[in-house]
Amino acid sequence: MIKFGKWLGGGLGWAVGGPIGGLLGFVIGSAFDELSGALVQKGTTGNGDFSVSLLILSAAVMKADGKLLKSELEYIKTFFLHQFGKETTEQRMLLFKEILSPHGLQISS
Repeated sequence: MIKFGKWLGGGLGWAVGGPIGGLLGFVIGSAFDELSGALVQKGTTGNGDFSVSLLILSAAVMKADGKLLKSELEYIKTFFLHQFGKETTEQRMLLFKEILSPHGLQISS
């Protein structure tokens, strides 16, 4: 992974503060590169992260018009059954209900 933070920081620092600014920008950019590298290594995904993200996205799309349709809910449930199986779908639908409920929208037909 190529890190450009130190070079970008050094260039901006040089432009703003001359040689001393370039040195400070290089040091700050190097620290930024180290920090971002550590965060990327720690940022691994878990087993159910994709399906939960998909539920959140689906909820946002369903709530866009201000009403929840039963047909939309059935489509999500069918999709999850085909993609993730019965057990995961049952667990995720309980979570989906929690995602949808705080907004006070009722499912209509």
